[in-house]
Amino acid sequence: GNQKGNVLSAFFVGYFCTQLLGGYLARRIGSKATLLIAVAMWTTFDALTPFAARLGVTWLLLDRIGMGFGEGMLFPTQHALSSYWVPTHERAFLITFMSSGQDVGSVLANAVTPHLAEAGAWLVFASWAGLACLWCVACVFLGASAPELHNRCRQSGEASWIQQHRAA
Repeated sequence: GNQKGNVLSAFFVGYFCTQLLGGYLARRIGSKATLLIAVAMWTTFDALTPFAARLGVTWLLLDRIGMGFGEGMLFPTQHALSSYWVPTHERAFLITFMSSGQDVGSVLANAVTPHLAEAGAWLVFASWAGLACLWCVACVFLGASAPELHNRCRQSGEASWIQQHRAA
């Protein structure tokens, strides 16, 4: 019981430590880069979970802390990103919509993971890591930290409209 609680709570040790760092990095190097770093970090630790578990509880605790380090940067980075991309009058609705995606993802994961686990625990971690890698590739090619850095938004005039209607 206690060991399981320690492993589960280790995630929040890392998560707590990177909240401010996520916001700082998003403003300093850009939301896109910070989000990619965060996703790459938590995905790497997530994919390593089965190996860490085989090495013992200490390694699993460190793995969970590392996963928390990555995920801790997510919310501050999302808010920095939305301050550039979302016009002030749409911010409340769109941030709620954006944040609810994590809840939908949790429900989806709870429905899909048991089926993946039937084929082996490694498949669970490999599948979610694979999806995260696909997301990273899409973000690299399609994402931008701000509309004025996104070619299609600049060319269409949307970037200037968003700049006029945001408070960042």
